[in-house]
Amino acid sequence: MSASTSVKTGPVRVGGIMTKPTFRRASVRRSSLSSGVIPLDEYRALVDECAKHRYNFPIANGSALHARILISKLLEIAEEEVVVVSGCLTDQSSAGDDVYGHEPVIRSAKRFLSNPNAHLSIVVQEGHIHGGNDNRFLRNVINDPDRQGILTITVPKHGILGEEIPHFMISDQSSYRLETGPDARDKNTDKMTAVANFGDKKTAEEMRTYFDEVIDYITIDNLNYATAYGPEMRVS
Repeated sequence: MSASTSVKTGPVRVGGIMTKPTFRRASVRRSSLSSGVIPLDEYRALVDECAKHRYNFPIANGSALHARILISKLLEIAEEEVVVVSGCLTDQSSAGDDVYGHEPVIRSAKRFLSNPNAHLSIVVQEGHIHGGNDNRFLRNVINDPDRQGILTITVPKHGILGEEIPHFMISDQSSYRLETGPDARDKNTDKMTAVANFGDKKTAEEMRTYFDEVIDYITIDNLNYATAYGPEMRVS
């Protein structure tokens, strides 16, 4: 399996507004990015194989069902750090497909945060969390009695991070899932343009640097709230 995709990331600011970084994808075989034509069990097996061997192989994400498989796997393989930029941390799409509220995703997050050295940091780009205080993912993970790691939630005011800011997840600065296209937020159709890679460490590290830039851009004046949930903290 020899294919690669790269993302040139870095803080891009125009008139004080943070915008989308420049994406540059290397040439790859179309078959390596195609996922809509294979059964879901084969897609899951592909993800498992690439994650196990850390193949530098781009995996397409064409639906919410794909997204939750990739999100769960990125949490499952993480040892110390996972960072996320999400629209609103969607529990369930309007089409009825569980995403962050999917039980395997929640289980993977719980397992990851059972490690006292683990840190899950989430930026909610749209300024509100799906379901608010009843968000299944956050409620189950934060209130897990076995949680020893830290979960940080950063929620800027609506509009501070524009729609140009990409949504992504990075696991231990070595594996990632990245939404790329202009239609990448449409999780209810097959139009999602996103890619995951479990062996492209260089791009993962560049994206991790971009995550820091996003955090730095959210100042106290344009912040709704930011909370770091230590092991002893719970939500009611």
